[in-house]
Amino acid sequence: MRRIALPFLRQREMLLWHKPEACEFADIAYLTGFRGTTAWAAATPRGVWLFVDARYHERARNEAHEGVRVVEVPAGAKPLEAVAHFARAKRARSALVDPSIPALVFRSLRRKLRASGITTRLARKPLLREARSRKRPEEIAALERAQALTQAAIEAALASLAPGKTTERELALELEWQGRRRGAERAAFPPIVAFGPNSALPHATARDARVAQRGALLIDAGFVLDGYCGDCTRTFWIGGKPEQMFLAAYNTVFRAYEAARRAATFARSAEARAIDAAARQVIDASIFRGAFLHSTGHGVGLEIHESPFLSRWSDEVLGGGEVVTIEPGIYLSGKFGVRLEDMVVAGEGRVLGSEVPREVMCR
Repeated sequence: MRRIALPFLRQREMLLWHKPEACEFADIAYLTGFRGTTAWAAATPRGVWLFVDARYHERARNEAHEGVRVVEVPAGAKPLEAVAHFARAKRARSALVDPSIPALVFRSLRRKLRASGITTRLARKPLLREARSRKRPEEIAALERAQALTQAAIEAALASLAPGKTTERELALELEWQGRRRGAERAAFPPIVAFGPNSALPHATARDARVAQRGALLIDAGFVLDGYCGDCTRTFWIGGKPEQMFLAAYNTVFRAYEAARRAATFARSAEARAIDAAARQVIDASIFRGAFLHSTGHGVGLEIHESPFLSRWSDEVLGGGEVVTIEPGIYLSGKFGVRLEDMVVAGEGRVLGSEVPREVMCR
């Protein structure tokens, strides 16, 4: 079984994770390899156990990492009861539970374990945050494949664009199709396809409005491949020579992107807030001061948004090996928005996939 640094505090302690039905929570997938909709996982100094209900017995056996022991909960039985029985059988003295667990489930678990003399505590922070933040070489390779697929899907979808005819929604559907036909399991998030004033909304929703013959087109997409996410944003100019204001915004965002990427290239460590500040200072020193409406980036892995978060409020420190997005933007209400985004290996500063182009991309 691959080694994962687990925060054991003492012998006869158990760590527990629970993934509620259809919840976006990837710690159990990271720990065990199982990517079903719901499960429990337990870890002790002696190993890792995965608890699944009858729907997932065969799938869990097929997906679990080598060395992970699968506990097949019988049909009609409650997985929580199986976990409590397991804790008693292992003679655990205490259980430390990942804070992602729903409050009602935690209370039920604590009540059952207390009856057996087992102390149950809620961890102050996610138990696998540090382990998941720094990516192993095989994870970085998987992320690079997902990003390459995402970028290829964006290019293919753009090739189908007929300005004046194609709507934002049609282009978004084409983008999803291009990702799926290239092998993506799913979109990591609903793709953002926004033209003109709609692109000034950082998280715009694709509309039935047509992409006109002239203006800014922002596309933000990500696809999941082998469990890992891609995430890429490009802003294009449709129809001839770009307007001067758009050129100025694009060039400013590109310089902010470069500044943040330099800040994410380091020998020992870097503060997440310092990477955000590097991008923000470029934009705030320009005529677009105050038009950068979100944080500079976030970690990417089994989830599209995960630690570390590159924001002005973050107290996280990057040590190298994290994969983060660099995605500064400028948003001018009623006019247009510009965002440029790549995935970067922190420390190295290496971009996964193709890099943001310095020059405006015209279509």
